[in-house]
Amino acid sequence: MEKYMCYSKKLLPIAALLILQACGGGGDGGSFSNSSLAVGSSSVASSTAASYSLEKINSTAVGVAYTTALSGVDSNAVKYTASVSIENKAQSVVNGVLVTPREYRLSYASVEASVSQENNQVDYRETTSANLVSMLVDGVSCTSTSAYHMPATVKVGDAGIVSSLSCNNNDTQERNWQTEDAGSGNIRIIFTETTKNPVGTVVKIKYYSYVLDSRGNISALKVSENFPVKNYNIIFSGISSTGSTSSSVFASSSAASSVKNSKCDGRTYCSQMTSCAEATYFLQNCPDVEMDGNNDGVPCEKQWCH
Repeated sequence: MEKYMCYSKKLLPIAALLILQACGGGGDGGSFSNSSLAVGSSSVASSTAASYSLEKINSTAVGVAYTTALSGVDSNAVKYTASVSIENKAQSVVNGVLVTPREYRLSYASVEASVSQENNQVDYRETTSANLVSMLVDGVSCTSTSAYHMPATVKVGDAGIVSSLSCNNNDTQERNWQTEDAGSGNIRIIFTETTKNPVGTVVKIKYYSYVLDSRGNISALKVSENFPVKNYNIIFSGISSTGSTSSSVFASSSAASSVKNSKCDGRTYCSQMTSCAEATYFLQNCPDVEMDGNNDGVPCEKQWCH
């Protein structure tokens, strides 16, 4: 029971939940490589592609931005019920800059694991530009190393590398985002956040997947958080009637259960994998694997995790 409590208290500093510096595989079938873009830059798809507004994502207007019910399952096959709310609070001044605090609140519980938890995180964004200034979560304060915010509109195939965050516990966070076609006229934005400790070891990888409709409304949400050192991961998803959050980056509940039964058996290459979920398991748990050439935490991007 203590194991579940220990892991759960560290879950989902939901900041990215609507920083929406989110990302996934490109709609053109190409893979995303951190090395292909400079920090703070973006690549833009063809001008003939449909554009999707991020006005509601980038808004600093005071009030609730998004709320939904979630369901979750972890790598121990423990199931959770959860809810998330994202709210812009009243403006304030931080280090001489007018900012809009955005609070991310995740509440979740599991009867079988005797867990009931609420996590809060606050992002401080410049009110005029929506640039992320700093973030406060679990008592850790992180500061953006350069100015960056999501563009006003995105298209399928767009991508970007966000400013890194430097934290007062000496950890660093690296972020990137990319879009893909979600079907039915929708677009999926997936954000990848990789946290490294002072010696460069990856301690946490988070994926945030949002499905937006043609009007820029969020129709579905999925969040995955992985702790490679602890061999633990958890997935939360909220699916509306208008779309699905399925994405190759994320394992479904059934896939997570099957991967839980996997074991390191000497396979080290993408050509030996059978799914993105299996490749992710091997990358996080097995020695000497060669599945993540750009070291962004996503394995086999050309073969499985598009």
